[in-house]
Amino acid sequence: MRYLLFLLLLPISGLVLPACPMTERVVELTIEQEVTVDFEAVLSGVAEEVEVPFDDLRTESRYVDLRPELVCVALDVETTFIEITSLTGPDVMPLDFSIEVSSTGTGSWIPLATFSGNVESGTKAFFADPDFAVDSQGDEFLLVKALSDTPVYDVRIIGVPGADASALVVDFHLELKFSSQLGGCSPQILR
Repeated sequence: MRYLLFLLLLPISGLVLPACPMTERVVELTIEQEVTVDFEAVLSGVAEEVEVPFDDLRTESRYVDLRPELVCVALDVETTFIEITSLTGPDVMPLDFSIEVSSTGTGSWIPLATFSGNVESGTKAFFADPDFAVDSQGDEFLLVKALSDTPVYDVRIIGVPGADASALVVDFHLELKFSSQLGGCSPQILR
């Protein structure tokens, strides 16, 4: 009789156990940072550059609340982009554009991405586009910095137009994806 009782409890246990919560909570967070750069009038072949301190990630309350659980971060090349919000002069203009990152105040710039292509007012170019090249050193710097004790950095944007223009305004939109699972920051996001 004891043997029979054991066999009856085993299937019941098997039915009950999967109903118990066995998975850990997965936390994901997306942080977007954006800056608008007004180069004003530009001359063909003359580099224009702007240095911008990006906000400390600790100013984002969700980041602060979730930071102890976050174990990885990825630069999302599908949603990080530049957009030409204003171009006065030529309808279409060749543009070489580079974005560099640095620890705040150090001036030790690391390439993050470069763009080379034709633009017009309204052009939106994503980091995943073939006209962009993402540098692994700048990408790695961003990812390490975003999870460090001091998640703040500077960005330098350099534009070299291929034609004169009386106005050039560019938006730079950066998107970082965080997760509490190591596999949650897909390497497919990176290039």
